Amino acid sequence: MGIFQNALLAGAAAAATSGGAGFSLYAWGLNGSGELGLGDTTNRSSPVQVGTLTDWAGGLNIQNGIMSPGDATNHFVKADNTTWATGNQTYGEMGVGNLTDYSSPVQVGSLTDWDRLTGSQGVLAVKTDGTLWVWGGNYSAQLGLGDKTNYSSPVQVGSDTGWTDTGIGKNTGMGIRDGKLFTWGGREANGQDWVTSSSPVQIGSATNWTSCRCAADNSFAIAGGAMYSTGNGGGGVNGDGTTTNRRTFVQVGSLTDWSKITALGSNGYTVVVLKTDETIWGWGYNYNGMLATSSSGAGGSYSSPIQIGDSSDWIDIQIGGGHCIGIRDSGDGETGTLWTWGRNDGGQLGLGNTTAFLSSPNQVGSESDWRAVSAGYDWSFGVR
Repeated sequence: MGIFQNALLAGAAAAATSGGAGFSLYAWGLNGSGELGLGDTTNRSSPVQVGTLTDWAGGLNIQNGIMSPGDATNHFVKADNTTWATGNQTYGEMGVGNLTDYSSPVQVGSLTDWDRLTGSQGVLAVKTDGTLWVWGGNYSAQLGLGDKTNYSSPVQVGSDTGWTDTGIGKNTGMGIRDGKLFTWGGREANGQDWVTSSSPVQIGSATNWTSCRCAADNSFAIAGGAMYSTGNGGGGVNGDGTTTNRRTFVQVGSLTDWSKITALGSNGYTVVVLKTDETIWGWGYNYNGMLATSSSGAGGSYSSPIQIGDSSDWIDIQIGGGHCIGIRDSGDGETGTLWTWGRNDGGQLGLGNTTAFLSSPNQVGSESDWRAVSAGYDWSFGVR
């Protein structure tokens, strides 16, 4: 699922914070479950505004974690710190207290203190007071509540404040609190040396963790600018130069200029990360040309980071089920032009067509005021 994302939960975690006047929300791509929030199930191959309101947060404040095409829930944060969801659900991942599907945005509760969300089939949400709240699928204890019960409404994890970032995958959850890294859920990707934990467990003793994300069978985190990974080694997705499965966290190379883990593919084996110099790098499988290295749309895998293109002006980047979407700086460091590449059979690239795939970035329209993006399985969102 995403988060107006839906898996869009999802996905970009847009760097900008909520608050202020707000902006317009746009959606495009496949829409069979109403995941675009447009009140229908019609596909769109170009960006279409969601409703007429201009009160969406300048940063979507979400990170996609799409796991399958059937997961079609999306969440969004508005400028007033309310959270809204649309699409279909199986485990209560919309957080609205039921299992009903919605093709237009519906508010999650009535609170006005939501800050950022991360999700797949389960959702992790940080409030403005630094508390951690969860809902949705919990079959592998990925919600960190000490049980395996699904929840259709938000439930708080403990009573601690200080949570700043979260990640959740198919079976694992993780978060950063006061600079410390915690993981929970399935043993395959929690970095706890093959131990399943239903409540948060601290990883190591470092207090300088800044960013974290989960894929289907992997987890990633940044400390002091260095990148660390754990989990399944298929396709080299751990980025450590091998295809070895890792039960504890290992460093990805030796560089210390990684900024944000902004995108993880729904397949679980492709990663794209933003560096402090505003270049983007990726590794794992090159499905549909997502790593922008093959005109055939396929092309092997990479077990170490490779740069995607040669531009050094990216301010946001996301991966969906088979496509990438990003924003290149227009000069103010906050807004920019919209670029997409990868799979496009549902029009998820927003280019007005359904060409099978494109293995290099293509600009969407001519607008230069996009502020944040989010990629679902085969759909996309953006605000401007």
